[in-house]
Amino acid sequence: MRTRRTLLTALLTTAAASGGLATAATASPAPARTVEVSTAAELKSALADASPGDTIHLADGTYSGNFKTSVAASANSRVTMTGSPKAVLTAGGGYGLHLNITVTP
Repeated sequence: MRTRRTLLTALLTTAAASGGLATAATASPAPARTVEVSTAAELKSALADASPGDTIHLADGTYSGNFKTSVAASANSRVTMTGSPKAVLTAGGGYGLHLNITVTP
């Protein structure tokens, strides 16, 4: 039994050092995406589908409505929304952009 443990330990150490160790319990994060939007409907859809690491890029224009999202993110995997000063959000009353972000360590 000791030989098996020693061999298993050596294999795991070698696999981990070479980056070749993966376990079913550890899920790989989805690759970060850049989602291009140019309409209010596309922005609402992108916010509803946002995942940690995603960037939502707003084309120049006016986005009218109330936009919201709920995302779990971490310091190393944020959701980012970008656009030029010509990409403008206008609220139809109440809030224009509501973010409900759960930050994990």
